[in-house]
Amino acid sequence: MPHTAAYLRSNPETLPALVRLFRDPSAKPKSRELLLDTFTVTGDTSAQQAFRQAITSPAAREGGSFGVYVQRLMFIRRPIRDTAQLLLSIYEQAYKSGNAQVREPTAVTLGTDAPP
Repeated sequence: MPHTAAYLRSNPETLPALVRLFRDPSAKPKSRELLLDTFTVTGDTSAQQAFRQAITSPAAREGGSFGVYVQRLMFIRRPIRDTAQLLLSIYEQAYKSGNAQVREPTAVTLGTDAPP
């Protein structure tokens, strides 16, 4: 994965193609998790933007894996403000709607993003 992250940092123009793969209706949940992991390990601003584009797409809500996808955010070492705000927004929506399948993993992820 470190080679992939280095490649993506050097070639951020390839990130939109990976977002399209995530959004592809034939993509399997494990494939989507791997793509999100790729974005989080890369971790730079462009990769976090790609993560946000993927996670906010309708494809992310299909198949009941959304909570798992959100948890991938805990692997970003230095989340930027937009990423942290998205995570908080996802938590608030899940809390208000009573969606424990999203609220609980999002709360755990928020805890990992809290400063020490």
